[in-house]
Amino acid sequence: MRMQTFLVRVWIPAAAEEDDERRPLRGVVEHVASRRGATFHGELDLLDFIRGCLQAPPEVLPAVVDEA
Repeated sequence: MRMQTFLVRVWIPAAAEEDDERRPLRGVVEHVASRRGATFHGELDLLDFIRGCLQAPPEVLPAVVDEA
């Protein structure tokens, strides 16, 4: 088993822009090991990006060195 790290930044609308409590999740995501990144406009976009990185063959993603 291998662990992968993702950095997720979520855009939060300003108080004046909050006209709907159920706004789609929006932001940017980066796969730390490969430095691949994407914007997402909803939970499914975010999950699709993460699945794509996790399903990529190991030779496509750089090896992560454990410094511990």
